[in-house]
Amino acid sequence: MKASKPDLFQRIAVLGAGAMGLQLAAHLANARTEVVLFDLATTGPDPDAKLQQKLADLLLLQPPAFALPEYSRAITPATFQNDLARLRDCDLIIETTTEQGDCKEGVLARVAPYINRRAVITTTTDTVSIERLARALPECLRAQFCGLHLLMPPRYTQLVELAASSYTDARVLDQLAHFAVRVLGKQVVRVKDSPLFIADRMAVCLFSLAWRYALRFELTLETVDALLERVFGLSTGVFRTIDRHGANRFVALLEEARAALPQDRWLAQVQWPEVLPAAARLTDKDSDDTAVFFIKQTGQ
Repeated sequence: MKASKPDLFQRIAVLGAGAMGLQLAAHLANARTEVVLFDLATTGPDPDAKLQQKLADLLLLQPPAFALPEYSRAITPATFQNDLARLRDCDLIIETTTEQGDCKEGVLARVAPYINRRAVITTTTDTVSIERLARALPECLRAQFCGLHLLMPPRYTQLVELAASSYTDARVLDQLAHFAVRVLGKQVVRVKDSPLFIADRMAVCLFSLAWRYALRFELTLETVDALLERVFGLSTGVFRTIDRHGANRFVALLEEARAALPQDRWLAQVQWPEVLPAAARLTDKDSDDTAVFFIKQTGQ
């Protein structure tokens, strides 16, 4: 029996092939949509070489990013330098590039001329203002833009946070909520356009408390992660979560939050080991070797 395709969005572009972009592309492919995944071109005869290797590595990821290995064939690799014209055929565009406002504004401005007027445009950020990013788009596209924040790994986490700018057409949020629930199997919360939204703001504070009490009670990292898994249902605990996402991502998240929320009393008390900022400076954002607290095993 041939699987039916989801309504609303038949071809989806994912801008950026970092950890979130790759795994989100995989989950969209699981939902039987066509996905065009954009990354920077590599020098040499094959501009897709680096992205092809990332997709090959994605097939080895545990827990699996794909429901079936053959679903990976629904992902078409593309480059920002050579393939932006493919955006014209996409009805949903998801920006997932590095968590820096200037970078995201530049990406949105660069792709805007290729976006059709019927497409919905989203960003997965929860650290850069949705209002600010909307202004990077021409006025004719701003009503189609909003925030679509997911947690890692997107196949296995339930929450989707939707955030509007002052320009966003309410029907766009309704479309995305329907798609997230009916097609992706998520639970949707509509949030205000404030730094970290809800989930990550709570997570930063929870992780900080975990480190503080680990020191106070002389607990091992394994014990802390096991307790958080059993009590709070955090499947990868605190320290394995940071290893999975990368120290650079977490430190950037915290720095963005502190800059945007200088009066937040919880963020003012956040404490982390000195190894984190140092590791963040050394971590290649495109590398799979992001572990800081534990030794990483192949495929983990």
